[in-house]
Amino acid sequence: MLETKMARWEREWQERSEAHGREVGRAEGRADFLVRLLERRFGPIDDSVRARVDAATPDELLDYADRVLDARDIDSVFSG
Repeated sequence: MLETKMARWEREWQERSEAHGREVGRAEGRADFLVRLLERRFGPIDDSVRARVDAATPDELLDYADRVLDARDIDSVFSG
């Protein structure tokens, strides 16, 4: 009985760990892609912009990426 519970807990922990890893990987990919878009559109970015991208939530990263297309300047990307 205890062995069965422990095996189930281990499986659940592994599934959660893998899901978290995928989520982190997606967020990092979005951040890297946003940096690429910003650099293609506005040239090299400074450390403060990179820090802002790194601190953004996954949803914010998507919003910023959408704004790159119409932004007049890099500050317009980050202003709502």
